[in-house]
Amino acid sequence: MVNASTAPIPLDLKPNDVAMSPDGRRLYITSPDSTGFILVLDTQSHTVTGRIACPGATELVITPDGRRLYVTNPDNDTVSVIDTGTHTVTRTISIGATPGKLAVRPDGARVYVAADPGGVTLEDTEPGFVAVIDTASEDVIRTIPVKDPYAVAVAPDAERVYLADSRARTVHVIDGRTDTVIGTPIDVPQMSSEPAMAVSQDSRRVFVGAELGGRFCVIDAATRTVTLKGVADFIRPQDILVSGNGSRLYTSSRNAIYVFDAESLKVIRNIPLAGAPGAMALTPDGHRAYATDFLEQRVLPFETRTFSMPVGKRPEVVTLSPDGRQLYVTNSGENTVSVVQPGVARIPAVGEMRGLCVTRDGLQAYTVEDKFQDVVVFDLPAGKMLRTIDVASALTPPAVSLDSRHVYVAGSNMLSMIDTTTHDVTATATEVARMSHAHWVAVSPDNTRVYVADWLGDLTVTAFDARTLDVIGQQKLMPPENIMRVVAAMDGRVYLKRVFSLVEIDPINLEVKKTIPLTEELVDDWIAASPDGRRLYMSNRWDAFAVIDTDTFTVTEVPFRVPGFPESAVVSPDGRRLYLSAPFTQAVHVYDTATLAPLDVIPAECSSYYIALSPDGRFAYLPSSFKKSVAVVDTRTMRIPIKGEPRGIAVAPDGRRVYVVNSSAGTVAVIDTTTLKVSGTPIPVGSQPRAAALTPDGKRLYVTNSASDIVTVIDTTTLTVTGTPIPVGSVPSGVAVALDGTRAYVANSNAGTISVIDTGTNTVVGDPVGAGVAPLDVAVTPDGARLFLADAGAPEILVLDTATLTVTGSVALPSAPHALAVTRDGLTLLATLPTASSLAVVDTATLTVTGTPIPVGGSPHGVSIDADGRNAYVTNAASNTVSVIDMLHSG
Repeated sequence: MVNASTAPIPLDLKPNDVAMSPDGRRLYITSPDSTGFILVLDTQSHTVTGRIACPGATELVITPDGRRLYVTNPDNDTVSVIDTGTHTVTRTISIGATPGKLAVRPDGARVYVAADPGGVTLEDTEPGFVAVIDTASEDVIRTIPVKDPYAVAVAPDAERVYLADSRARTVHVIDGRTDTVIGTPIDVPQMSSEPAMAVSQDSRRVFVGAELGGRFCVIDAATRTVTLKGVADFIRPQDILVSGNGSRLYTSSRNAIYVFDAESLKVIRNIPLAGAPGAMALTPDGHRAYATDFLEQRVLPFETRTFSMPVGKRPEVVTLSPDGRQLYVTNSGENTVSVVQPGVARIPAVGEMRGLCVTRDGLQAYTVEDKFQDVVVFDLPAGKMLRTIDVASALTPPAVSLDSRHVYVAGSNMLSMIDTTTHDVTATATEVARMSHAHWVAVSPDNTRVYVADWLGDLTVTAFDARTLDVIGQQKLMPPENIMRVVAAMDGRVYLKRVFSLVEIDPINLEVKKTIPLTEELVDDWIAASPDGRRLYMSNRWDAFAVIDTDTFTVTEVPFRVPGFPESAVVSPDGRRLYLSAPFTQAVHVYDTATLAPLDVIPAECSSYYIALSPDGRFAYLPSSFKKSVAVVDTRTMRIPIKGEPRGIAVAPDGRRVYVVNSSAGTVAVIDTTTLKVSGTPIPVGSQPRAAALTPDGKRLYVTNSASDIVTVIDTTTLTVTGTPIPVGSVPSGVAVALDGTRAYVANSNAGTISVIDTGTNTVVGDPVGAGVAPLDVAVTPDGARLFLADAGAPEILVLDTATLTVTGSVALPSAPHALAVTRDGLTLLATLPTASSLAVVDTATLTVTGTPIPVGGSPHGVSIDADGRNAYVTNAASNTVSVIDMLHSG
C-alpha cells in the first residue's frame, strides 16, 4: 500500500529523474549532484531503503517487468544496466556520445537513447543520433542519425518512436519495427528549448512542451499536423505524463501540477505543490504520482485524482445542493454545518485588470482595466460585470472608502472619485504636481483622506481631502527610493512600503515618524495590515513573508518557504488568517496569523497578482487577465452553529432548505439556504436520531432514531411531525427512499435487518428482512430494482432484490464499508472504507470493485456524488476534511 501522506519527502541529494517499479512499491531516484548513487525510496514508508552505486547517474527508465534499470552516465558516455533485485550494475554500455533522455518499448525489447556528441557544451560540430539498445543482448544494435536529439518517447502500440530536436525545433518519427526514420521531420516552431514529450495511450497524438507559457504542442500522428494547446498563464512544462487509462494528462510546472482532460485538452484543475516539480512517475493504479523538486533535496508526492478541503471537526455526512454549487457537511465534533463552494466560480471580465476592491456590503467590486484605463464594476451577488466607467488615465488599483460610498483611482497627476451608487465620476483632481507616476491609493479609515504614492519619478506621497479632492499635503521622501505601496491601517496609522525600507508617516503632516531598513530579501512590493493595525505582513524574498510589529517596529521572518511566488495578500476580517495569492501555483495560500503556520492551499485555477476578500471573509476574489474573469474562491470558513451533535443531513429538491439531524439533542434543525441560518425552532423527533431521507417531492422527511428504534416522519410544509412514530428494528441507522417515492428502506444495525416502509401509509411492510451482520447504510438504484446494503460487520456490500427482498449477491471489499452512494445512471456504487482510508468504486453490473480503492483522508464516513457523476465527495472524520475525487479519471 502506498503511503497516504503528500508531505515532501526529504533527501540528502537533489533529485533529477524518477522511475516507478511496476508493483508501485519502489521509486528510483537519480541526482545531478555527481553523488554516484541511485536512491531507492519505499513508497509505503516514504523512506530511502537503498542506494545503488552508479557514478554519473542522470536519466533512467525501468523495464516493464521491473527487473532492470537503464541509467545514463553523461560523464563517460555510457548507459548502465542495473539489476533491481541485487541493486548492482550488471553491464555498462558505451554509447559513443553524451547520452540524454531515454525511453523503453512497452514490451521491454529495446531502449532508445538520445545521444549528442556536443553534450552539454551545445556545440554543433557533429550530428547526433539515437542509440538503440537490445535488452536481450544489452548491446547497441544500431544508431539512427538525428541532428540534435533531446527527448524521446515510444508510442504505447510501439509502432512509432518520436525524437524531439530542440535546436531545429522538429520532431523525427521512427518506425518502431525497423528503427528507420519515416519521412521528413515535423516542424514544431513553438517547441521548448528543453521539451518534455509524451504520447497518448491510443498512440494518436504526441504532446511536446512549448517554449512560452504553460502550453504544449500536439502532433496528430496520422496527419503530422501540429496545434498549440494548453493555457498561457503558467511556466512551460518540465515533464508530461499520460494517465494509465489515457483520460488525463499531467504537466509539471513551477510549484504546481496541471491536470488536463486528454481528449479536450482543457485544464481540469491544478495541484499546488510545496516545491518546484520536475520529472514525474505514476503509481500503477494511477492514484498517486511523485515529482522531483528541481530546486530542493526532496521528492514531492501528490494525489492525481483527489484533493482535500478542511472543514469542521469530525465531519460525518456530506450532501450537495441540487445545482451542485454548495456542499453541506455536518461536523459532529464541533456542532456546526460547513457550507463550501466545491469549485471555483468565475465572473466574466474583459481585458487586463489592475487591482480589485470590494465594497463593505459585499455587493460590488471594482477594478481598473489596464488597456483603456477604465474602471470596471462587478455585481458580486449576480456574478456579472455591471458596467464600465470612463476615467481618464486610471493607472492605480482602485481603493474603496470604509463607508463604501466612494471608490478612488489615480493616474498621472490626477485622482478621480466615483460614487458607488450612481457610478458617476463625481470629482477629479487634475494637474497634481509631483505625482506623475501614481502607483497606489489608500483611504483613511475615517474616510477623510486619500493617500497616493508616486513610486518612480517624484517619489512623493500626496494627501487629498476625500470629499473635495483638494491637496492637503505632500511629502517627498528621502533618500530617493521607489514607493511600492501605501497602507492606511484601521488604527489610523499610515505606512509606506519602499524598496529597501518600511516607513511610518504622520497621517496629517506626512512627516516620517519611523523607518525600518529592509534587507535585500525584503524587496518585493506586497504588504497587508491586520484589522487592528498592530501587525503588518510583507513579502520576504519571492518565497516567504515577514511580520512587523507596528508598536515596536520589529521584524519576524517566517522560517519556511512559501510556494508559488506570492504577489498579493489580505488579512481576514477577524485577523486570524492571512491569504496570499500565488500566480505560480494558481492558488490561495492560507496562514494562521497567530502561529504563522500554513492552514490550507485553495486552488484558484488562474494566475492572479491581486486578491480581495468579501466583508464576511467567506470568499476571495482574484482578477485574472489571462482568463478574462474574476475567480471567486471559497475560503472554507463558513460554519453554521447547530445544537446537538449534527449527523445526518438532507437538502430539499428546490435547494431552499437543509435539514440537519441533531443526535444528542433529538431534533432536526432547518437551515434557510438564502440566509445560511437556522430557521425557527428545531423539530423534536426520537432519541439519538442518526440519518434522514426526503421523498422525491420533498414533502416528507424520514428520520431514523437509533436509540428509540423508530422512524419519525416530518411534514416539510408545516415543519411538524406527522402521524405516529414507525417502529422498526434495533438501532436503525441508514435510510433511503426509492425514486418513485413509494418505499423507504431502513438499515437496522443492531438487529442485522432491513425494514421496508410503505410511504403511502407510513407503515412497515411485512417483517424485517435479515441482511448482514451490522447493516449501517442503504442505497437504492434509480430504477428501484435493487438495494445495496453496507455491512459494517463484514467486508462486503449486500445486494437485495426489492421485489422479493432477498439477497441476490454481494460485493467483496478490502474492509468493512460505512456509507454508500449510487450514481444517477445506476452504473456505479461508491463505498467508504474507514479502516482502509479509501473509497471503493463498484461496477453495479458485475458487482466487482473497479481498480484499487482510491486513497482519501483518515476514517472516511460519508459520501456523495454530483449529478453528472464527475466528482465524488467524502467526509474524513479523523482528518477533519472532505476529499474531492475526480470520478472520470479511473487510472
